[in-house]
Amino acid sequence: MPETPEQYDLPEPKKSRPVVYLVDKPVETQPNLILHRIEILDSQNQVIGNISVLERKKSGKPGDFKRETVAMIKQIDLAEQFIGKGFGKAAYLELLKMLRDTPLVSASTNQDSNKIWESLVRDGLAEYDEPEGKQEVKRYVSKPEAIRRYFENEE
Repeated sequence: MPETPEQYDLPEPKKSRPVVYLVDKPVETQPNLILHRIEILDSQNQVIGNISVLERKKSGKPGDFKRETVAMIKQIDLAEQFIGKGFGKAAYLELLKMLRDTPLVSASTNQDSNKIWESLVRDGLAEYDEPEGKQEVKRYVSKPEAIRRYFENEE
């Protein structure tokens, strides 16, 4: 049975998180595939980093991430003075808001991105996913309905 937004136990949106804005600049388009180069701006509209996101458009049956529309962060860079101060998570949240109904799936993660994904899992905005037949592979997947509700609560 699919979860309804009422079933999510979401945290209250944190008004204290840093303000960031995302500017999407698609750099490559192929059939069913878009590579986005997204600038991360601070509250003063200064570029503080960037995110490369690969978006694969739906081409098959539901429930199969190889065929559903999904987005994957290929790389995120943040200026050193903004690391560890909430700007990375703020950028992820803005990206999730921008993606709307498109799930974000972790591609490869490092220590910093794992912290952000773990925080999103704790907040009920993402979950662990083990691809079928690949129990040794764990990835994170955002929960678009929970994210919509999170941002509704913020407004």
